[in-house]
Amino acid sequence: MNLAREWLNMETDILILGAGMAGLSCARHLSAAGLSPLVIDKGRGVGGRMATRRISIPGHNLSFDHGAQYVTARGAELSAVFASLDRIARAWQREDERLAKAKPSRKKAA
Repeated sequence: MNLAREWLNMETDILILGAGMAGLSCARHLSAAGLSPLVIDKGRGVGGRMATRRISIPGHNLSFDHGAQYVTARGAELSAVFASLDRIARAWQREDERLAKAKPSRKKAA
């Protein structure tokens, strides 16, 4: 089924254009308030200016993050959002460390 046709059949309370930090934050608050937001973005993924970019050059497929290198929270609400994200990031980091330990060594025997 065509994605645009699926959107026409969806029931949503509000449409949010842009899946960057502001759009995703807005969707989160609206969902917490009991509404059903729909977020759409022109890109392949979420993140807006803080997203991962992919490029191909002959013989190489590269990906890199660009945009803000860090974000500072000055208000209590944004600090709380960052605290919840920090817990998620720490869980990912622990999983990455676990997987790194489980990988067989790629070093060649001398």
